[in-house]
Amino acid sequence: MTRHCERESTTLGSYSSNAFRGSLDWRVAPKPGQPSQHFGVLVHEYWHYLHNISTLVGLRSFQADQALLNLFSRTLNRSSGESEGSACAEFRPEDRNDAIRIALLQRDAIGTKGPANRTNGRLESRVASVNGRTIEVEIHKEGRCVTNETFILGTLAIEESVAFEVEGLVCGAFGVQMPDAPEFPYRVLSRLLQFYVGDEVPPNIVAGLGTLALLAEHPEEAVSVLAQQYRTAQNRYSDSVRALRYAVDSVRVPFGRRVRWSSSNLQAIQEMHVGRGLSEKASRYVTSVYQKALERRACAPLFDIECFLSNDQTVEQHLESLFDDYPPCDFLVKRPDGEVDILSTEPDQPDEYGLALPQYMRAFDAQRAFMRAHLLQSGEFAASQLNTESCPFVGGCGHPLFKQDEVLCRTKPWRHIHSSTADAEGCWYTCGVQATRGLVKLTKVSWTKEDE
Repeated sequence: MTRHCERESTTLGSYSSNAFRGSLDWRVAPKPGQPSQHFGVLVHEYWHYLHNISTLVGLRSFQADQALLNLFSRTLNRSSGESEGSACAEFRPEDRNDAIRIALLQRDAIGTKGPANRTNGRLESRVASVNGRTIEVEIHKEGRCVTNETFILGTLAIEESVAFEVEGLVCGAFGVQMPDAPEFPYRVLSRLLQFYVGDEVPPNIVAGLGTLALLAEHPEEAVSVLAQQYRTAQNRYSDSVRALRYAVDSVRVPFGRRVRWSSSNLQAIQEMHVGRGLSEKASRYVTSVYQKALERRACAPLFDIECFLSNDQTVEQHLESLFDDYPPCDFLVKRPDGEVDILSTEPDQPDEYGLALPQYMRAFDAQRAFMRAHLLQSGEFAASQLNTESCPFVGGCGHPLFKQDEVLCRTKPWRHIHSSTADAEGCWYTCGVQATRGLVKLTKVSWTKEDE
């Protein structure tokens, strides 16, 4: 998920779902003495993290990713004698079918980004018709329709739309200018709700209805249902916030059931990582965060946007509370010189192994990156790494392996597992690879640039 700036054709930030890692352009990263400058972009990406850990869409995506990781690990365990250590054995038939089914379901749920982003002047869109998940839009320029296009509504457009509206609300509260953005996918939900309701919908209501849709079994269908409920309640109450709260009841009970059901699934994910080195503790932390956030969401479905619906807290107080309860994930900031700063707010107190939580989480992230580097579009896994794929932390790591062979870190970092240096003290990536391959012992993994 990315935050684009249309005027500059630049990616300002991004969030990697289920990797629990964000990135920020160095120009919009938080700077000392400028606490609110470009703060909205950080909040935008943080909101994707919140969706990842506290919505049904986010939970299912994480479970699917872990299921694929489990299948991938089985192939490596069966081919552990391979000389390069990354080659995959053939799938068992039932595993192959499961992997294909999971990958296709993931891809289908996301939908499409919509019509191509355009930068040739200010463009607006209007929804012309809706047929299931297929939406036809009219692209307008200077008040005139210039073309019609269609796209498939999915979770990507809903999540990006909610994060975009929240970003705008935060920028307004802090009195800072919000970077511009293309129509798609950031205004999809706003345009769609306007089509259903018959009038422009306030940003806080767009964010609320979109959030509720992400708690539903079928988010794309839920948008239509929630919009109709909101419209009915608004006609009755003439109060947009009250009308939004009326729509909450339609998702609260079924979502609560899902949260109770999810506990056993999260426990199974923990058990999958037992004895797998750093990923074991990371999985315990991640699943506990999910449990905490999902239970809160079940009790208060709109807890994250409450400051935009009432005057109980200022936006600043509300965000501070959210950051305390759900510390942001790592954010990577690539500087102009190519170096990477890692912004981390996760607890950094070392444990009995001399390791802090960020070390565990980065190995967990690398484990997923290793798996994804082998995943084919079909859902099957390639016999060896598909393409040149950099370690996610290149430029922000000072490990001896990076100094020993930087090119390998930027192309095929998993090959470092054959290095004697990795045997002595693994990096985040090699620990992720080893955890995927089988049972491993914990080793110290610190080596950020500050450790040099």
